[in-house]
Amino acid sequence: MKRLLLLPVIILVITAMAGTPAILVYHEYADHWGGAVLEAIEQLWPGCTPAAFVGMQGQPGFNAALNSGEWDIIILECWNAPNNGLDWAEVRTRYLEDRSEIFVYNWYFWGSSGQQFLLYTAMGIIDVSPSTYCIPMSIWDPDHPIVRGISSWEQYGIFPGGGSSIIRHIDMAYDDNVHAIAGWLQDWGGGICVAEDGESIVSGYCPAYSYEGVGIWKNILEFLYDESPLQHDTWASIKASMQ
Repeated sequence: MKRLLLLPVIILVITAMAGTPAILVYHEYADHWGGAVLEAIEQLWPGCTPAAFVGMQGQPGFNAALNSGEWDIIILECWNAPNNGLDWAEVRTRYLEDRSEIFVYNWYFWGSSGQQFLLYTAMGIIDVSPSTYCIPMSIWDPDHPIVRGISSWEQYGIFPGGGSSIIRHIDMAYDDNVHAIAGWLQDWGGGICVAEDGESIVSGYCPAYSYEGVGIWKNILEFLYDESPLQHDTWASIKASMQ
């Protein structure tokens, strides 16, 4: 009887979890690029209103939101502005405690506080090398859900074989517990990697100015939410109550 009574509750909880993830976003705009992540969230979950903060002026607000709530997904898409003002240490703590799934792309290593790299190392990255050289990214795991359905990984303003004064991607050396989905050179030039926790994404590739950025972001978000620790904890409590 107890299990029968709990069945409607289980259905309601699963439906709610599938519909409205709690998402915290820090991202940046430039030259009309940078909004793909919010468009992807809107398309996937029309009822979800992410807490979104933009650029250096948004960094204090991001920190306040980060430290005042629990989040299924935390996104750091940093490609245009210095970001020492972000609370990288708290993001790292939440990753290590498995309280949120993380996506991070960060261009700002030269001249940074070093907290950015500490998050990368916690996620299984051994070293990083920001690159201004334009090289097409190769897909190493074509069956991974993050790359399915994407026909082009081309990015605005990036021409194969050309150089640039702008950092275009981050080559990442990664340890054996990281799964590199795509990149530029095996073992050293990882581009999109599933972190050591098997649930978060650490990236040297920036979706913000990708021509298929919305589609790429939808894949990333669905992968992250499928692995959400808040979903795991809620389901575990339901199962325990049925015993």
